[in-house]
Amino acid sequence: GHLEGVHGAVDLDGDFNRHVFRFDIHIDPVIDGDRCSSSTVDRQRNEMKSITNNSTWAKVQGNWDEWQILEWRFRLPVGLQPTANFFHIHQLKAQDGPNNGAPTITITPRASSSGSNKRIQVIHSVDGRNTDKGTIVDNVPLSEFEGEWVQVREEMHYTYEGHYALKVTRIRDGKVLIDFTD
Repeated sequence: GHLEGVHGAVDLDGDFNRHVFRFDIHIDPVIDGDRCSSSTVDRQRNEMKSITNNSTWAKVQGNWDEWQILEWRFRLPVGLQPTANFFHIHQLKAQDGPNNGAPTITITPRASSSGSNKRIQVIHSVDGRNTDKGTIVDNVPLSEFEGEWVQVREEMHYTYEGHYALKVTRIRDGKVLIDFTD
């Protein structure tokens, strides 16, 4: 734990020979509790996101009837222990309407309450509740991700019937870990 409250840095990554963001979360003591509360121990929060409004940031958000493609890379450390509940590493959130800020797509490492069955899930929800889609990807072993850089590509079409596609490829060997389209 970084008692001085450091939550990340810009490091030179040896795999890419370029600078990358590193985000740290602290568990002992819990200083990154949900919404900065050290008393919230069932979840932690360490986020980087754009402003969710339709003025300044509207051009980089997914707006009605637009197509959007997001590409990014991440690496999870070897030995990562996800929880059975809240451990999200990525969310797409509603940007307008009465549920502004509610997640629609969530990518989350997950484990059983005993800590076993460590895996990656992709969950579809609307207005903060499950949909008939629910968990759309499950049981991709977390071991496939640990210590590995992966490339993520998401495609979305923002309409009521919409489109969502997710492809996650391990960079080292080109193995496709997730390939989902709906």
